[in-house]
Amino acid sequence: MKNALIINADDFGLSSGVNTAIVACYQAGSLSSTTLMANMPAAKDAITLAKEYPGLGVGLHFNLSSGKPLCPTEKVSSLVASNGEFQRRGVAEKKAIFGKFRSNEILAELEAQWGFLVNNDLAPTHIDSHQHIHVFPVVFDVVARFCVENNIPLRIPKPWRPNSGVPFKRHARMWMLNWMIKRNMNRWNGKLAVNESFASIFDLQIKSQEISLRSYKEILQAIHNSPLELMIHPADVDFEHAKLTGISQVSRRDFEIFSKENFGDVARDLGYDLVSYLNLKR
Repeated sequence: MKNALIINADDFGLSSGVNTAIVACYQAGSLSSTTLMANMPAAKDAITLAKEYPGLGVGLHFNLSSGKPLCPTEKVSSLVASNGEFQRRGVAEKKAIFGKFRSNEILAELEAQWGFLVNNDLAPTHIDSHQHIHVFPVVFDVVARFCVENNIPLRIPKPWRPNSGVPFKRHARMWMLNWMIKRNMNRWNGKLAVNESFASIFDLQIKSQEISLRSYKEILQAIHNSPLELMIHPADVDFEHAKLTGISQVSRRDFEIFSKENFGDVARDLGYDLVSYLNLKR
């Protein structure tokens, strides 16, 4: 798919402020896709809004690192802490790396979160995950098999490497992500419908107050492989949102930029065609 661009807003259902922002960005012509967090406080509101805007592609934002599982905790005991909630990101990643997550429990929770969308009369367009937890091989193999069996596209968050200005810590994380993605795709290459390229504002390593329309144009001008997914996190930030995520300032800037500017037109001026993951189905 030459020059295909998917602009996806993560975290639909995280909070009312996220839901409001995503709808506003879609109405402005800046989004083609979003992914819904089935287990978060505003998920039911997100379902209602999704039905009002059927042109917006809605996928599953598979979540194993925030909130409570949809499965009974005794059914997914390897995925949760003693309080019955998912482990926070750092702990979840370590458990995934060292094989402490059980594959059957990952599948059970995946089916429950997917089922939340389907049972509420949505047809999910694709799967990605909160904080890229599905990149870890023990999770990826479960999600990839589910996607193949159900003919569902899957996001591959292969990091885009800018030429300079990236701290060593991020370089190390990007190296690890690339290593895991390479391992995953060696096992699943040719079997999955996936995006070819992936980018976000975090790749530029700039302060939130410096994020602008020009920043996003810079990203699109630098990447030439498609289909490309541009990941954003717009939110009308409130107290609830600030409690649930550490990127509220970035989310606010995304909301300000993508709700006031038709970024779809900007992308088309740069030679891109705006699509959703439905266009990637095999």
